[in-house]
Amino acid sequence: MDALDIKPGSKVFHALFGTGTVRAISGSGPSAKITVDFGSTVGSKTLLAGSTPLRPVAEGSTTRQQWCECLLV
Repeated sequence: MDALDIKPGSKVFHALFGTGTVRAISGSGPSAKITVDFGSTVGSKTLLAGSTPLRPVAEGSTTRQQWCECLLV
């Protein structure tokens, strides 16, 4: 995912960690660091944009739908 596709406050989905909220982005391009809060069960993670399978969460979508989409990629 390109860091330009998301911004702080965006909801994203990660196949392992689930749905989270972007808290911060530092840097740009594939080496950008994206800090995502995945809630109390997983906590906050800092991920590299170029090697992280994050997908934006669309309005009205569910975690299950996002998970299934990741399996098809």
